[in-house]
Amino acid sequence: MDRVPGELSALVMAPVDEPFGPLVVGLVQQAGAPPAEAFAADLARESVDVRRLSGAGEPPPAELGAILVWLPRGAAREVYAGLVEWRARADRRVALVGCAPTGGSEDSERALAAGFDDFVAGRAAPREMSRRLRAVVRRSTASRAGTRRRFGRIRVEPDEHRLWVDGRRVTVTRTELAVMTALVEAGGQSRSRADLLERAWGDEALDVGERAVDNVIMRLRRKLPDPDLVVTVRGVGFRLAD
Repeated sequence: MDRVPGELSALVMAPVDEPFGPLVVGLVQQAGAPPAEAFAADLARESVDVRRLSGAGEPPPAELGAILVWLPRGAAREVYAGLVEWRARADRRVALVGCAPTGGSEDSERALAAGFDDFVAGRAAPREMSRRLRAVVRRSTASRAGTRRRFGRIRVEPDEHRLWVDGRRVTVTRTELAVMTALVEAGGQSRSRADLLERAWGDEALDVGERAVDNVIMRLRRKLPDPDLVVTVRGVGFRLAD
């Protein structure tokens, strides 16, 4: 690989002595961000073995457990969305963590709304980042324990990060899949925006806001072969069509 989406360069780090086996984390540096090499060296002192990769836009390597993205302040929403879409192309669930060393709360809000699993706005201590990476990977590993779920024409496979409609696969982000999984599990009953927010963003739900759910539903309707599969229940939330 020579480059990854958005003029990104990549590093890979493998923390050792994890209880669930070696953890491989891709460190992706966005153009315009402060240099990441010193931070990678500091992570190495936290029992992280750093290895460099180059990319050309192909899906993230299969061995990755998480991706850490190093971003400049004020990156556009499209940058975050593109990274989430790229992560979704992996063959298995990969946690996505972002850090904008010179960023602020707006960067965090954009990343989490796009579907990042965690985000740090401002300079993070290497030890803290190491702990965050391990935490999101543990959560991701637990989430892969799910089974296939079906409602009508829709089948979701949370553990494999797949959505199927009428037997055809639909490419979605982690957040979109979480929302669709919640709707499938509801079996045609309504899910409130608050419920969907909690399912899709978890601990970060308070930092995102219910408007983010509407944005995810809008994106899903654009991707689904039949946008009417997702029904708006006025004053309540959303449900799947019977």
